[in-house]
Amino acid sequence: MAFRLTRTLNPPQMPSASRQVAESGNVSLVMIRSPACVPVRRLMALKILAKEPDGCCARTLRNVRMTIHVRGKSGRPGKTLSLRDLRLALFFCLAGISSFSAAQSSDLPLSASAFAADPYHEGIFYLAPQEAPGLLRSSDGGLTWSRVGPLQLIRRILVLQDRVYASDGGSLYTSSDGKVWSPATAPVGTSINFFDASPFSSDVVYGGAPGAVVRSPDAGTHWLATSPVGFAYDLFTDPNSSLVYVSTDQGIFKSEDGGDAWNLFVYPFSRGSGFPYFDPSRPNVVYIKHVPYPSPCTSIDCNTLLRSDDRGISWTTLTTPDVDFSMHVAPDGTLYLLGLDQSLYVSDDEGSSWRLSVSGLSSGATRVTFSSSKSFVFTKDRRIFSSSDHGRNWVPVGKTIRSCGSDPKELCLGARFGVRVTFRLPDGRQGIATAVPMLPRSGGFWFFTPDNVEIVVKLFNTPVGSPYWVFIGSLTNLAYDVTVTDLDSGRARNYSNPQGLVSSISDLSAFDHATRAESRSISATPISLAKASTATAFRTRAATEGCTADFGTLCLQNNRFAVTFSGANAARRFKTSSSAGYGGGEDLEVALKVVDGRSFNGHFWVFVGSMTDRPYKVTILDTLTGVTWSHENPSGRFESLADILAFPG
Repeated sequence: MAFRLTRTLNPPQMPSASRQVAESGNVSLVMIRSPACVPVRRLMALKILAKEPDGCCARTLRNVRMTIHVRGKSGRPGKTLSLRDLRLALFFCLAGISSFSAAQSSDLPLSASAFAADPYHEGIFYLAPQEAPGLLRSSDGGLTWSRVGPLQLIRRILVLQDRVYASDGGSLYTSSDGKVWSPATAPVGTSINFFDASPFSSDVVYGGAPGAVVRSPDAGTHWLATSPVGFAYDLFTDPNSSLVYVSTDQGIFKSEDGGDAWNLFVYPFSRGSGFPYFDPSRPNVVYIKHVPYPSPCTSIDCNTLLRSDDRGISWTTLTTPDVDFSMHVAPDGTLYLLGLDQSLYVSDDEGSSWRLSVSGLSSGATRVTFSSSKSFVFTKDRRIFSSSDHGRNWVPVGKTIRSCGSDPKELCLGARFGVRVTFRLPDGRQGIATAVPMLPRSGGFWFFTPDNVEIVVKLFNTPVGSPYWVFIGSLTNLAYDVTVTDLDSGRARNYSNPQGLVSSISDLSAFDHATRAESRSISATPISLAKASTATAFRTRAATEGCTADFGTLCLQNNRFAVTFSGANAARRFKTSSSAGYGGGEDLEVALKVVDGRSFNGHFWVFVGSMTDRPYKVTILDTLTGVTWSHENPSGRFESLADILAFPG
């Protein structure tokens, strides 16, 4: 999808807000820079669902790369999103977007947002899925993985000798063993957008957000404010000393007393800032990746890497590969450049020369981490490779990491379950349905066109110790098979709808929390498409000028049909031109659609796919003819239905 730039970005130091708009069709992305914006430091890809005029998320924009801070509405706190550790000082904000999620794109696939090896305990890895909440931990070199940590989208992991820290870009979490986690106390007046810890005491941690840097002497229980100069957007601790560095819009500042006092860290460029890197094996060696803030990047100083052999007294400009990169320094001083294009370069001579590191890798590298003696990369195809010879050769470690949501044909529910659907036509032809993400625990699938949802699926997370429940609602009479896979255990459950029937399916013993379920009970209520439903159709008023959408009414089929819904958590959860869904919280309860079947029997058809036995009422008005169709579901009834005689054409 191509985007047209309609307005350029003004220099960030301007006090008035400025904006950059990328447009595609009738959907715009608006990036706003103003004094209220929060700069963040990592490049990311987003799949952004922009609002249509009726307020329903329906348009998808892919492959939009930017670094953003998303402000909350009506004064609510914003959330910093950072998916790739590419320390680039970009300063944008995003406004006018109703919801968002990480992208799955052809050139930047779903991957890990953070990856770390435990340098003190061989074989322990931590991995944060890019799109799924939570943290994965392996204690056997990547052979098996278990879910640990906070149920948040983790963006950074720091492993110390007796403590592990993780951050979601807003809050900090700590663990003494990597298994049991607890949130740190939130500092007054700021969030933890970035953090680092002292190399000499794992309890001493520094964190903050732009304009506010704080220090905790007790692993985040209490916080003390520090006062760096400028607009801070990242900080770093020196592994060889007690020095702390803060990157700001005014340059890099250094503190020699734990953050009480700050002095400008001088290096050759008079304007801009940068990101310092330290060589754990050579205490006097410091690297800086220069960022020409606020000026735009040029061929001269973009991605400039500097090295000082005397802790900043003199500097050497290094020649680097011609890629946008983030740098990583191994414990033995070997340098790794990870390119935005997923290339990997290695230097054994302090950056004087570089070699491409690809031998043994199955695909491009997306993350780099180190143990005490090995280097590890996480690749585009979700595999871990290790090298013990400075990246000259890589060998696979453990097994491929299975992640849901990477395929548009797979629906990811609860960050743990992948759902796939195949369907069959009456003549025997088969197809694979395309997923329609809707809510964290609910979604749907379309067979032929994106606006025609055919089935909906819900996975209900019962209290700990009880099974997961699976619900399926049909908006079709075609035969289909649904496969729900627990990605933690590999176990799968299969559900089917016979040809010519419309079914609601419930499985109240699908998966237990220990993934050991062996039995299940499926209840289905088939309704023949050829029969009239229990709904009623009658004339109640004259035809109107067409449907007008408001808080309680939505419009389908080019505004001909006005739909109202009550009961069973009546909040609207999704809408297309012909279908809609209702529910509450993270759950979809009922979906419905109006299909133009006039070429088949001269009528518009109504389908209701139910995933609840709670009472609800659906009323649909044909504004052209004045005919009203209504269905009321009593408490305790669990069924989907279809009426192919609902409205005359």
